[in-house]
Order: sequence, then structure tokens, then C-alpha cells
Amino acid sequence: MNLSLIDCRQATPEQYPQLGGKGSQLARLLRYGLPTPVSFVIPAAYCRTLIPEHIWAQAITACEQYQDQPEQAELALSAVRQAITQLASLDQNDTQLRRTLADLLTAQNWQQQALAVRSSAIGEDGQQHSFAGIHHSELNVVGLAALERAILDVIASLWTPQACAYRDKIQFSHHDANMAVVIMPMLECHAAGVIFTCDPRDGREDRLLISSVFGLADELVAGKVNGEDIIVQHDWSHQDWHIVGRRCAHSNTLQMSEEPSSPQSTQSRTNSISNSPKNTVNQTSIILTDEQAITLAKLACETAKAMDYSQPYFDIEWVFDGQEFQLVQARTISARGLYTYPYLQQQATMWTNGNAKEILPFAIRICERDPMICAVNEMLTLAQQIVGIQVPAGIQRITQFDGHVYLNASVIQWEIFQHFNLQPDEVNFIFGGHQANIPIPKRHWSEYLKIAGNFLKALSRFPAYRRRGMQEAKTIQANSLLWRKQDLSNLSNAALLQEIRERSRYTYLQHRGLCLMQGASGTLMQLQKFLDKACPQDAKALIAALMSEGEMSVSAQQAFDLLSLAKIAAKDEVALDFLKGNLPSESDIQTCSETFQHAYTDFLDRYGHRGNYESYISRPSWREQSDTLHLAILNLAEVDIDALQKRQQEQIAWAWKTIKERCHFGQIGTIKFMQKQAKMECNQREFARSHFGLILERSRSLMLEVGRRLQGAGIILEVSDVFDLDYAEIDCALSDIEASKDRARAYQHRIADRQQQIAHWNTMPIRDVVLQTAQGIIASPSTNAFAHELAQELTQERAANEATQEWQGIAVSMASYRGKVCLIESPAQIAKLKQGDIAIALSTDPSWLPIFLKAGGMIVETGGYLSHSAIVARELGIPTIVNLPGITSQLQDGDEVMIDGPAGRLYRLTPSKINQ
Repeated sequence: MNLSLIDCRQATPEQYPQLGGKGSQLARLLRYGLPTPVSFVIPAAYCRTLIPEHIWAQAITACEQYQDQPEQAELALSAVRQAITQLASLDQNDTQLRRTLADLLTAQNWQQQALAVRSSAIGEDGQQHSFAGIHHSELNVVGLAALERAILDVIASLWTPQACAYRDKIQFSHHDANMAVVIMPMLECHAAGVIFTCDPRDGREDRLLISSVFGLADELVAGKVNGEDIIVQHDWSHQDWHIVGRRCAHSNTLQMSEEPSSPQSTQSRTNSISNSPKNTVNQTSIILTDEQAITLAKLACETAKAMDYSQPYFDIEWVFDGQEFQLVQARTISARGLYTYPYLQQQATMWTNGNAKEILPFAIRICERDPMICAVNEMLTLAQQIVGIQVPAGIQRITQFDGHVYLNASVIQWEIFQHFNLQPDEVNFIFGGHQANIPIPKRHWSEYLKIAGNFLKALSRFPAYRRRGMQEAKTIQANSLLWRKQDLSNLSNAALLQEIRERSRYTYLQHRGLCLMQGASGTLMQLQKFLDKACPQDAKALIAALMSEGEMSVSAQQAFDLLSLAKIAAKDEVALDFLKGNLPSESDIQTCSETFQHAYTDFLDRYGHRGNYESYISRPSWREQSDTLHLAILNLAEVDIDALQKRQQEQIAWAWKTIKERCHFGQIGTIKFMQKQAKMECNQREFARSHFGLILERSRSLMLEVGRRLQGAGIILEVSDVFDLDYAEIDCALSDIEASKDRARAYQHRIADRQQQIAHWNTMPIRDVVLQTAQGIIASPSTNAFAHELAQELTQERAANEATQEWQGIAVSMASYRGKVCLIESPAQIAKLKQGDIAIALSTDPSWLPIFLKAGGMIVETGGYLSHSAIVARELGIPTIVNLPGITSQLQDGDEVMIDGPAGRLYRLTPSKINQ
């Protein structure tokens, strides 16, 4: 291997650190098959050996000694730069480099080719610091001698006053300063420029900003000239693209067109240019047409997601020869605005995974990203849309940090407060998590009239949407039977792609009734507030008992059906062998008793679309992979169904007896009405989730069919690799199989790197709350008063918990329970849990029902009042506390604890506590 020159096409990820910021990004662009010119890098370690040690020491001394004396610093640094550049004329200069460069020019036929010699310093173009415009690059370099001089000029630019000042500002040690150098051909250039994959001015994520000039873009990048600006907008699924703004190169006015007023208005328009403001500007001044701008925008989004789909916000330099675009640089946008409501702009944005972690505890794969963004933004704004509120476009309510899903707590709190007068602490109580409450302004009396109007509209309009949801559920249920019988191999590639596009984009938009049912459940909170006043001492216990009365939710029914199936299996030895995998094949279920066969197939018909962490399309359902279901059945035979139901009835009887003793007739009537409504809403929440699960099962089947076709064509290695491709990549690969075979290696590199990144993300500790400003993530709370206050509160609370061996969570069950802790990481560990132990988990979803049934009590790190854990615990009367961040790391298997259900408190029973 030539250690003095690395071909970016052959660079390995292990070599990236020595390629510097720009060089490593070019290597990744080429690795992922993106249109990028051939590039070579002189690695930083080798560049360092080109400079004599005494010159390097002189440079460091000049930076440190004259830090506050700019004139003396410039004189000293100028001497350093001159000493470096003069090395090119010395005969004793490195002859190996000269021979290597000569061989490069010959091999690439670049003797007369104009080259670009570009800086690629260590730390340059990084996530936190860009070094934009700090270091030097040389263009139009021709010949060996000029190339050698240019390389030394670039290395010397490490020691300019601006480079030293920048390192001082970001606290980057001058001892660590080092430079790699990129060599690449100059490209034929009709136009060039920069594209940002979000709007860098305000951070709006559904817009891209293109700045372009005729010819080379070096002066545009340096900020010396103004080019043409174009704003491209897309929907959250990245399927609808249109131009919404233009500014000519010689104009100071950005002309904007009208944007869609709601998500629904984009359903019939794709790649629209009818609203472009182009027709109001001088046609001869246009550098890129609308079609070219949209093509570039799509390429930029593909590039950003290839580089980092978790945070795909990049600043990308491009060149256009009149036919095709080439990418010559890609760097993370180190600082961008945060597009939000004006009132929130002066605050740090709070992102929380307190609620999301319950159903999405692991990093999501790229195919899950865009559908999830569509779903969350629709679900969290639907209630506002129904009552006629104009929801601002472009505000993002979901993001990823380290691959994990976070919700915008600041925006959610503000919108619910602004339109429905629910206080931030009440919103947090429902959602769960340990995020702070945003400060809220005092209201003018007229605003209460608007809020009252919103409530009246909700009362009159929500029932129709709920009825609509029931009809949507019937349609989904009927379709699911047809889907399971369909042979997807008979679908054409075009038909397969069309349905995948629709599923990724319209699942929630086309099922707004179910969407409302899953998202809007406000009556339970109102009942809680009512009982807090009427029966303050027992309010939470009363809520827990009341919510176990009435028709069972689909999750509770699933639990009791599973218990019944376990009882039947326990009486059938052949069925037990079948569940243990001791029979030769699945067909041997026919040898089991008819009673078990009927119960088992009926259970799969009803609930087979559910599975472990079913909100991930990349995870199989019970119908597809039944191992964990079989484990659950085998471990539930000893659960006493009668005892569960008796406990429920006793709790309900106590609740109504207490209410009748403490409340007058009118209050009792109000409680009955609200209990019925709250129960219906909670049931519908679980009902909707189950039916969206049927759609998810269909989407997974479609994706697996795509995976089989791409694997058969040799484009991907494993069928399941398809889940590590973005929908645009799938579209491209399946639309032209033959052309995609040439890009197979690039797709496989993207997949392998994403899988490695996900594995790394899943080993990282998950932050409960992330605070973000326009300058980036607040790493040190002390730099922001709001962040500092929140961090201080959490630290004090955890310290107090450790000292007292007590933890305060959210009470979701009236029952109390004492037992030994058993840490459960997944439903597959049900055998580890002894009957009656207290299971402690990071999060739960419907696949955890067997754990709930076998456990004597539940402790869950995540969740809120309307989380799955809370709903199931209340219905089944299981002693449960949710929302105890960090509890899985603070308790160990075998610790004896006491769950105080009504108070929501957890006690570790040390000898002194037991005596108390």
C-alpha cells in the first residue's frame, strides 16, 4: 500500500481519520456510489513528515506566544508559511512524494490536466466545526512542479492567523493541528454552487436551499459573490417536490410562491412546478431550471441520508456540466436555525424520548424514518386540523439522535396549551418523561373564548371521526384477509413500488379516524383532575380501579385469550412438544388436539400481526416468527385467571363505594359519564394501534418481496437488508434492475455501514432529554440557563432517590405489591421471570402482555398516563409504576422492593425500611 497517497475509491473506513474532513467525506461519497470525481488524498500523517520538526515547533510557539498580539503573530506565522512553501525548491525535499506524484499524473493521464488541490485538515468539515473558508485550496494546478508547490501551500495554510484564531475559539489544540491534502481533477463547469439539505436560515427541514453561479463556485463558497437562490420544498415522505422560492443572481428580492396549506393538498401533486415563481423573473438570468433544481435536491437528499440518515442535514458543493451533477464536497451543517413558533424561538428546544422510548426503545432503520415522520406529524396535529386551526407547515415534531426517536416536547406542550389550555405539566404527565415544563405567557381573556370554541368543535366533530375510524378498521380487517392470501410474486415491479410509496406516505393521512383514535384521549386527564378535587387522597387509585371496568380493550382481550390458550396447551402433551419445537415441522400442529388447534389458529388469526416491538417494520410479527409467542404460552400455564378477574372486581367495587361515600349525586353522574368516555378513548387507542399493526404487517410483506427480488438480482446480500435502504433507493433499484446491478456494491456498502452504525447506537446510553439551540446540541448544561436548571433538577432528584432508596414515578394502578425484582430486557426472557416476581423493564409494548400476566408487579422506566403499560396495568389490575428514568440501572435482580400503587412510589426494602 502506498502510504503517501490514497485513492478515495479504495479507501477503507479505518483509513478515514487520516484523510481529514474533506478527504474522508469524498471517500464516503465514492463508497456509496454517488456522482463524485476521482480523488486522491495525501494522508495527514504523511503530510506531517514533509515538514521539518523545527518549523512545526516554530509554528506552535508563534500561535501560543502571540495569541493576544495579532501583529506579532502574523509576522511569526508568515515566516512559518514561507519556510514551508520554500521546501518545494529544495533538492533534499522528499523524493518519494515527487515520484509518487509523477506516477499519479502518468497513471491518470493528468500531465496537462488542471487539478484542484484542496485542504482536508483533521477536524475540518466535522459535525461541530466546519473550518469553512479557513484553510487554503489551489485551483487550476497543472504539472508536477506546480502540484508540489500547491500541496505545500495548502499545508502552510494551517498556520494563518485566521486558522490559529479559529482553533483557539473552538479549543482545538495547535499541537493536534494537521493537514491531509486532496487532489482531484477540475471539472467542466456550466454552473456550480452549494445546496443545503435543510434551510440554513431558519432550520426548516422540509426545504432545501440551492445557491448557484455560472462557472466555478469558489467565490460563492468564500462569500465574495451572491448567486441565484432556489428554495425546493418536499413533503415529509420525500415524494412531493416543488419550487417555492427564487432569487436571481442580481436581485436582492426572494420571490416566494404559495405553499400547501395542509398535508392533504399535496396528495395530488408530485414534482409540481406550476406554483414556481420562475415566471415572474427574467428567464435569461436563470441558472438552473425547476426540473434541474428538483433533480439536484433529490440527489442531495439521497446523499445526506447515505452519509447520516439520523441527522441528514448537509452542506454539499456541486458542479453541473449542463447534463449531470457532480458532488465535490459534503459536510454536516454545524449550526442551523430551529423552525418553530415565534414564542419558542428564544428557548432551547426540548426533545424527549420519554414517550417514544416505550414503543421504540431501539434505533430505527432508515426505511422506518420517513413513514414515522409522516405519522407523528399527522397524529400530533390532527385534533387541531379537525377544529379548524391552521397548522403552520414545516414545524418538525420528531427527530433522531444517535438513531433513537425523540419528540419535540416544546412544540407539543405549546400547541396543546395554546389551543386546548392544557398546562405543560399536565401534558408531561400524559406523555411521560422527565422533560421540563416550558414557560407560558398569561392569557388575554379573549383567548379563553377561542379555546372554548375549540372544545365545542371537538365535542361536535370528534365523534364523527371516531365513527369513521371504526369503518376504516373494518376495511383494514377485510383487506388483511385478502393480503395474507395474495401471492406478491405476481405483482409487477411498478405495482409493488406504487403500493410501497402509498404505504410510506398515506397510511395515517388516509386513516384519519383511526389516527384520531390513537392520538386524542383527553377525557382521562379531565377525569383525573375532577377526582383530584372530589377525592384528593385516593384520586389516582380511583382512576386505576375505574379504568378496569367496562368493555375490555383489544390488548386486555388478547391477554385473557393468551391465558386461555396456555391453559389448553398445558393439558395437551403433543401441543407442549409443538410449542417447545420438539416436533419435526410446523405441519405437526395437526397432531395436536382439535381444541388446541382451533384455539391456536384462532389466536393467530386475531393477533398474529402483533409481535415484539411491533412498531418497527423491520421486526417480524408472531404470524411470521412465532418463537416468542410459543415461549409465552409455555410460561403462562400457572397464571390464575380467576384471581386476576377477582382482583379487578374488588377494585371496581371499592372505587364506586368510595365515590358514593364522598361525592354528591351530580358528581357521581359526571364521574360515570367521564369514566365511560375515558374508557372508550383508551380502548380505541389500543384498537387503532392494533389495526395500524395490520397495515404495518402488509408493508413488511411488500418490503420482503422487494428484498427477495433485489437479492435474486445480486443487488443486496440478504433479503432483510432491504430494511436498510431508503424508499428512494428502493425505488431506484427496483425501477431499473439491470442498471442497479452496476451499483450493487454501493448499495451493499450503504447497508453494511448502516447496520454497523445501528449496532453502535444500540450500545450507547439513551439520553432522556436533548436540548437544542440554533448553535447545536447543548452538551454542557452550564452554557444555557434553562438546560442548567433542568440538569440540576434531575441530578438532585436522582441523588435523593439513591440516598433514600425511594423513587417517585407515575401511579397507574391502585394495587400495591412487595416482591423481588427481575430485570427483563425482552419478552423472550419470560422463562427468567418467576411467577409473582416484579418485572422491571426499559419499555413495553403489546408483546409484553405475557410478562404482565406472569409478574406480580411491573416497574417500567418509560411511559405516561396514556402509555401502553399504563392502560394494560389499569385494566388488569396489576401493581405498576411507570416513568422512572434510570431505574433499570439502579436495581438489580433479587432486590426486594415495595410498589406503592396509589402513590406511584417505589421503595427498595433495606432492613431499616422493612422495620419501618
